[in-house]
Amino acid sequence: MIVTFYSFKGGVGRSFTLVETAVQLAARGYSVAVWDLDLEAPGIQRIPDLRCLEDKLEIGTLDLVQEFLGSEYEFPEESLKKALIPFPLPEKLAENEGRLSFLLPGKLDRKYPGKFSAIDWTGLFKPKEGPGPAFFYKIAFSIVHELGYEILLIDSRTGYTDLGAVCTFQIPDLVVLVFNLNEQNLAGIEQVYLAVTRTPARLEGTLPAYLLANMIPSEPKKVRAEKIAALAEKGLSPHHVIPLRPDLLLTDRVPSLAGLAEAAGDVAPVAQRIEARKEEMERLADKTASSELSRAKGKADPEELEALRRRGIYEKAKTFEEKVAELFGLSGGRTTVDYKRDDMQFDVRVELTMGMFPVYLLIECKDTSRPVTQQQV
Repeated sequence: MIVTFYSFKGGVGRSFTLVETAVQLAARGYSVAVWDLDLEAPGIQRIPDLRCLEDKLEIGTLDLVQEFLGSEYEFPEESLKKALIPFPLPEKLAENEGRLSFLLPGKLDRKYPGKFSAIDWTGLFKPKEGPGPAFFYKIAFSIVHELGYEILLIDSRTGYTDLGAVCTFQIPDLVVLVFNLNEQNLAGIEQVYLAVTRTPARLEGTLPAYLLANMIPSEPKKVRAEKIAALAEKGLSPHHVIPLRPDLLLTDRVPSLAGLAEAAGDVAPVAQRIEARKEEMERLADKTASSELSRAKGKADPEELEALRRRGIYEKAKTFEEKVAELFGLSGGRTTVDYKRDDMQFDVRVELTMGMFPVYLLIECKDTSRPVTQQQV
């Protein structure tokens, strides 16, 4: 499942809220990846509680783009695996065996502005010809369908941009629209909300949008109430309102990582909405699969029936492989899951450090006749 956090203007706490949501989802036991695509104003790795990411960072999204363009549009599969950085959850948050990783823009050193400006963004997103939309979609697809992550949270660019449009309309299964109650925010978010909710969803219906009023002062109460009432009249009543906490503006502490239970509770409804959307998509997927199977049986098409059978095996084996990867991840290993759907092969690659030397393991499962089981591994 892919969720995009979007704001029309910056400075509304979008990235901060996304990170706290990601930590809460991982604490609930999910495999979560965060992709910082605010490439012009990156900052997630500057959050004090996430500073360890900078030390582990070797390559980021800009490096993946450069490799893609330099190789005449060959997708950088191995580099993507290397770019995802595991984040060590505190022991109390890791009890449910969730995991959290980050895909960052790149090293935020003196070379970053030049690296960003050297990329031909206009050509990358040239209408009907540019490979940009397909490239960014492929990264998102690979993270959630090939690398074993259940939820991908994308921190989108602000405003009306090519990359922002890809993040907000083409990639996600849910859009979290983050805004303050000032007029600059409200005018832009209204148009984006209307556009999002008219976009067809991946499985059924239209793309859902979650309206999140963030960092909202409690005073003056009258003005606050008037603005929320005005939104309700337009059909834009916030699904949730997070209060302003000035101390977090000064410290940048991530509530769940800092043990700030009350502040973490402010964000909990966002994680709950994402969890509910994930469960809804799973039900829709089961419904679609059942409908396809019924149609295939009615047609008595052996090739279509075999394709559906193999897809069922694939999904069950994929889930098992992800659990194997999680177990090795808890032991300090760096794991990636690789699926070769055509020949029904599923591999887990594990990198462990023993002493001074890295050790590499490969767990391979291959069986086209029945689902992969723990005994077969």
